[in-house]
Amino acid sequence: MTATGCSTTPGRSAATGLSVFGEAVFREMAEIEKNDFNLNISRYISTAVGEEEIDLAATHRELVAIDEEIRKATAKHNKFLKELGLPPLP
Repeated sequence: MTATGCSTTPGRSAATGLSVFGEAVFREMAEIEKNDFNLNISRYISTAVGEEEIDLAATHRELVAIDEEIRKATAKHNKFLKELGLPPLP
């Protein structure tokens, strides 16, 4: 294999998808030629980090629970306000 392109940039190989954190990635001369001899690292290695997947159902449950806590706290607070002769919170 004739390889001239090399990188030690952390990320994923654009061509193979393999993790290349701290490793050198060699490219065939044909691939480099196909890319008009462009040796920019971003041409061969993607440093994009995948986004964390969010469990929407779990997030919804958490928000509903928080909303219930807020409603209870507001009701309790409004009792104190009523005792003091002050208008309640909405």
